Amino acid sequence: MKLRPIGEAHSIDEFLLAVRIVRPVSDSLFAKCRAQLRDAAIKADMPATHPYGAVQIPVQPGLPEYEVMVPAQPAPSGVAFQRYTKLGTVEEEIRLEPAMISYRTTTYRRWADVESLLERILFPVLKEYLVEVPSCMSSEHFGQLAWQFKRMSGSSGLKVQAVIAC
Repeated sequence: MKLRPIGEAHSIDEFLLAVRIVRPVSDSLFAKCRAQLRDAAIKADMPATHPYGAVQIPVQPGLPEYEVMVPAQPAPSGVAFQRYTKLGTVEEEIRLEPAMISYRTTTYRRWADVESLLERILFPVLKEYLVEVPSCMSSEHFGQLAWQFKRMSGSSGLKVQAVIAC
């Protein structure tokens, strides 16, 4: 099977960088960094702000599977700053949680562009986090690249992903 890059310059379909720390930062530092990141996200053309939370659904022993008790909507545990495509899919986003910060884009063009954005937007917030939670307590750093290729003689393609952890 002959493959060619999905784009003219390369086949990178998605780029993700995330840093998760061992414990959450304080509420006051999270609020400060959220405001700082909001201003930076607007300047980087990511105007949509979406708070999100996690729900744990307890399954109680003895109850039939369809009788699961769903708790009330949780308080937001994180916020996403996003830009959408005309079709409504997320094109670029920054996520901030009390114990994680991440950046994801599906419009990767050049490393220099991504590096510049990370240095301007993510790294200042990450430095603030690591003042409160020292870097030796960082638990996980990971990145992901997704490459996509088109078949030379067909419409369906092949998608390959790699996770880079350190």
